[in-house]
Amino acid sequence: AETMGDITAQEAVAIGLNWILAPVVDVNNNPDNPVINIRAFGETTELVGQLATAFIRGAQQYPVLTTAKHFPGHGDTAVDSHFELPILPHSESRLVEIELPPFVEAIAAGVDSVMSAHLLIPAWDSELPATLSHKIVTGQLRQKLGFNGLVVTDALVMGAIANRYGLAEASVLAVEAGADILLMPLDAEVTINAVCNAVSEGRISESRIDESLQRIWQVKSKVYPTWQPGNGQISDDFSASTYILVDKLAQPQAQKTVTKILHDSLQLGESYLPSKSSIKHLRNLIFVQDMLNSPFLGNHTPAVTLPRQLGYQLQTIDSNSELPEVVNSDRLTLLQLFIRGNPFGKLASLSQASQDLIKNLLINGELQGLIIYGSQYTLKQFSCEILSDIPYVFSYGQMPKAQAIALKLLFKDLQIYQSFSKI
Repeated sequence: AETMGDITAQEAVAIGLNWILAPVVDVNNNPDNPVINIRAFGETTELVGQLATAFIRGAQQYPVLTTAKHFPGHGDTAVDSHFELPILPHSESRLVEIELPPFVEAIAAGVDSVMSAHLLIPAWDSELPATLSHKIVTGQLRQKLGFNGLVVTDALVMGAIANRYGLAEASVLAVEAGADILLMPLDAEVTINAVCNAVSEGRISESRIDESLQRIWQVKSKVYPTWQPGNGQISDDFSASTYILVDKLAQPQAQKTVTKILHDSLQLGESYLPSKSSIKHLRNLIFVQDMLNSPFLGNHTPAVTLPRQLGYQLQTIDSNSELPEVVNSDRLTLLQLFIRGNPFGKLASLSQASQDLIKNLLINGELQGLIIYGSQYTLKQFSCEILSDIPYVFSYGQMPKAQAIALKLLFKDLQIYQSFSKI
């Protein structure tokens, strides 16, 4: 995690960014979470705190800001706040035990900013979500946890806020709550005018605005020490270390490290698929969440090309597709699932319709092998009995290298895959 923070910071500097909206310090202890999911470092408070602080340490070597998100914890929700407002129903004692410790550790590690979550937390505020709540942003984060850094809202364009409060009112409420930066309003001019009007009308004091300005100036001076208010000139000199980083990432050793991580994190069944089959009809059924947003998949990628070499006919479906016909006694199906919880994805794991499809494939003896790319929560939807009956591979990766590794392990004869060894 420390190396991850180090490289992320270097890459940010390389392209002229000075603020990283990471690490995620949510404890993802809800497998149905559609928005945090594998973005989290783990499912336990201890692991998340340990890895989040390591990430921060790695990034602190460079002139970039870090962000702990999403305060006070978005891990135990089954609703995506990009669409609706999740409710975190836990008691204050539970929040203190599970959700808050990673934030406490991140603050102690010197994180520069904290991003608020669009969550309703009745134990602290039964009316306003955390982003808009003075009780939570100021009362809990600033006063109880002692955080004096920058507070940034999660995106105000998200449905949890935009659909309930309107942009102008949400912007004013966020400033009143204690936020310093209002992230991604749908219309920046509306937000600016709303805050300015609130100050003119006396709803927000000028001293409150000054507090945020002081914090913003403070972090600007960290990433650009010679910066002064009124000076908009920022140096374009990102140092020769940027080019050293790019060169390092292109070296064989870096590629070997990626391959090793993918290998070490794989989970395998106890059997394999033969590279040659007497069955005439073989199907490579690939399921993705969104066919139009799958940069890891194409006619040139191993998930498609390798089965094709073995005689498999390709069929692709996504969450918007009509599910294919199952019953075909003369056909065997290799099923490849690309499923991962993502913001705006709405899907954390297999839908009920997809589960029914797989069940029918099993009942009819059509499912020959299974590869799951992306989320361990999808793997957990399969019972031990099912997994003991069919060859399977699970990989956290989805990109071509992960596909090649998984397929090499699933099929017994590996010689034909040597051409993909450098993917």
